[in-house]
Amino acid sequence: MEIRKAFNILEMDQRPILLLGALHFVVAAAHTLFDIGITSLLVANLGAEVLPQVYVGSALLLIFASLFIIPVIDRLDRFKLFASTLILFAAVLAITHHQGDQAPGLIYRGLYVLSYLMKSFLFLQFWLIAGDVCDLRQAKRLFPILLGFSLAGGVTASVAAAVLTRWMATEDLLLTAAVLLVAALIPTRSVARQYGAAIERPRIPGRFKVRDSLYRLRSDFRISLSSPLLRNISASFLLFAFLAQVLDFLMGKAASVRFTELGAVDVEALTSFYALLNGVVIGVGALVQLLAANRLISSLGVTRGQLAAPLAVLAGFGSIAVVLIATGNALGPAFFFAVLASRAVQKVLRISIYRTSTDLVFNPIPADRRGRAKAFKETVIEPAGVLMGGLFLLASSLFELRTLVIVALAVSGAFLFVSLRLHSAYLASLVAILEEKSRLRFAFSSSDTPQATLQTRHSRDLSDLERALNDDEVSVRLLGVEVAAELRDPAAAPLLVDGVRREQDPRVRATMVAALGRLLRKNEESTRLLEPALEDSDPRVRANGIEALAQIGLAHPESFLPSFETDPEGRIRANAAVAYSRFDPERGADYGRKILEEMYRTEEEAHQRSALYGLGEIGDARSIQLLDEALVDESIAVRRQAILSLAQAGRREAIKRLVRFMEEGDGTTRRLAARALASSGEAAVEPLLLSLWGSDVEVRRHAIEALDGIGSTRADQALLQILSLEAEQSYYDLVRLQKLRTLPQTPGLRLVCDALADRVKSAKENTLDVLDSVFGERDGMRLILGNLTHPELTVRSNAVEALEVRVDADVLGGIQPLFEHTNLTTVAEHGGTLYDLPSKQPIEVLFELAHDPSGWTRACALYALSELGSQEAVQHLAQKINDPYELARLNAIQGLGRLASKSSLSILERIDKGKNTTASKYAKDAIKSIKSRIILASD
Repeated sequence: MEIRKAFNILEMDQRPILLLGALHFVVAAAHTLFDIGITSLLVANLGAEVLPQVYVGSALLLIFASLFIIPVIDRLDRFKLFASTLILFAAVLAITHHQGDQAPGLIYRGLYVLSYLMKSFLFLQFWLIAGDVCDLRQAKRLFPILLGFSLAGGVTASVAAAVLTRWMATEDLLLTAAVLLVAALIPTRSVARQYGAAIERPRIPGRFKVRDSLYRLRSDFRISLSSPLLRNISASFLLFAFLAQVLDFLMGKAASVRFTELGAVDVEALTSFYALLNGVVIGVGALVQLLAANRLISSLGVTRGQLAAPLAVLAGFGSIAVVLIATGNALGPAFFFAVLASRAVQKVLRISIYRTSTDLVFNPIPADRRGRAKAFKETVIEPAGVLMGGLFLLASSLFELRTLVIVALAVSGAFLFVSLRLHSAYLASLVAILEEKSRLRFAFSSSDTPQATLQTRHSRDLSDLERALNDDEVSVRLLGVEVAAELRDPAAAPLLVDGVRREQDPRVRATMVAALGRLLRKNEESTRLLEPALEDSDPRVRANGIEALAQIGLAHPESFLPSFETDPEGRIRANAAVAYSRFDPERGADYGRKILEEMYRTEEEAHQRSALYGLGEIGDARSIQLLDEALVDESIAVRRQAILSLAQAGRREAIKRLVRFMEEGDGTTRRLAARALASSGEAAVEPLLLSLWGSDVEVRRHAIEALDGIGSTRADQALLQILSLEAEQSYYDLVRLQKLRTLPQTPGLRLVCDALADRVKSAKENTLDVLDSVFGERDGMRLILGNLTHPELTVRSNAVEALEVRVDADVLGGIQPLFEHTNLTTVAEHGGTLYDLPSKQPIEVLFELAHDPSGWTRACALYALSELGSQEAVQHLAQKINDPYELARLNAIQGLGRLASKSSLSILERIDKGKNTTASKYAKDAIKSIKSRIILASD
């Protein structure tokens, strides 16, 4: 279990890992022995100068063979073709391994080309099989581990080659490789038996024709250029193949010089060197692969892994160039070790991080083109790079070695540039796949078209506002007033003053007066303009007139406010009281609050609500106490106004009360508190953030609503913290769900299990809301989020991968498994690799849930405890008889009636004593049940 967790392997991954891993191990070991043996024989017998020739020959042969191999890959069964290829290579090696003495030029050149073909064909077919067996997210987890098996096979074969050359000829390494190829048929058969039917592809009708193959080659060439991603991939692989051949040639040249004695190359010493180099390189690569590559790719992203190769070759050729310039092109020890270090680093990164990201970078390509794109890359693009490298090396005999290295250094810079462009192309391809397969279509507004603000438009042309205020439609005039108020430009005030004088609709008139309070300058003229509003026939206009004068603050309150203190309209009296506090923040606030308190103590609900509005406007400590008192009023409308007024007050004490109300209220009041907190702005962010810890999923849903309404940067940061809370809580709920399913499934226990499953579902909804709130405006993000719950595994995998590209994986807080899998057991297992989750006994889980923050979950757990009949449950039931959630309280009382003894009677007798409540009725029934058991026990 610990090993699986360390390498992020799920139970569902074990079988494909073992089968594909064994196959990859054997094939890699066979190729390593073949490669070491033939490279040593070629360099020792024919010299390093022949390497460019075999590079060109290998490339031409592979390109020619691709005219036939690609159609065969698509037409034949993957497993049958792979087995046939193994047998063919094994047979050739077995027949020719000791024929080098008779025709060394032909045999060694031919076998070197065969080694290159074997690497291309076998590993191409293996990864196509692995890609069919694994989905995108599974591939991201397992491909690095499969590469680890390959590296382990390479290390094992390298160590064996270094040791075996003491007792056998280098040629015998080729025969050993043939035996291993035959042995690879065993895991191939196992993989085919397990997965062959699931990934069977339809047969291609018609006979194979060369003309069709040429057409297919042109089609594949167009595919390789059909998207920015494929163009960048093609250019990247082409340049890397070119540079790898240059480094390989330099390594062969340096090694042949290093191991030459008396004019001849020591074959066994050269073989041991290549085996040792291969073993060390693959061994270090294996450690990087198993310990770092998977985590690096997961955290940094697929495209970041692609930068490993260009950076390695750029540094390598740079160091070689420095050595050659410093030594005057001398091929001495400095040159040998510079080339050795460059080649070793390049191969370590290539076989670990770079190869992992290479296999994954193809996954966003649609399945119908992915196999062809990979095959074209292996059989045409990379051979073309090898061909270019070979031709370049052949031509390099015309100039100094130093010039060759400088040219390679320039090509390395181009390689780095192409790799840097992969990121945006990779993301675009992921989004394109989702667009093709999405069940929903989203309309995205263009974020590239800047929209002028209202203030900018108003500054350009006030006539637009004037036309709106003179429009025949009331709604248009109201919108015009709102625009003028938002502008806060005094130049708009004269338009509103004229509008008030001629406006017939009282609602528009009242809105205009309120806007004038914000627009008019603080002078006597402004006071004069607003005074007519105090005598308006509509109470809304008079109320807003009082508020506007208070905002300007130049009038003398005793000159006009006393007449409004006894106004029959509650809103006018409330505004008058608030105006006193504006004119005189100390004595005026006390006087105004007394008016409001008298209004609140009346029996008329409309006056109470107006008073609460005014108390929220004053917002001092005494006002908040009164608002707190109103939160428990019998009237729903009064409670609602109290919540809104607390938000109006904006003081920390008021916000804390709103947060508490959001945590403890019912659904309606929670939503209202959330909206009120959103209107409180930035001051509510920290209290909301603190409320998240220890809260249940429903409270977090309302907290998300409030933070989304605030919409500031700090609110977004607080929202992102919810992701990890939802993820960890969900995985722990699923672990608890598995534990509870081992208990006898009583009706109560099934309710608990359903409650936990529903919480996980709600947590997923919360995470989607958070992601939409914080990142929803990014281009393509809503499409990605919409596909996270797609029923098809492939689409979900692509959506999760696209999400990780758009959003840093650390920010996501480990939510990916919630959407990646549909099986809850697998989700829990995958989540357990991301978080250290407690492991408790099933009954302990039930005890824990009896004290859960969620009232419904507590009620279900207490009901289940009463059914199980455990005496350990009595203590937990007794602790919850005063639970604030009524159903939990009633279930605890009922449970005590079923399980408790005589000692619990006194507790039950005190419950709502003397009251005719539901709890007291349950308590009486529980007491009867306990007493009846006592009587039965005494009999």
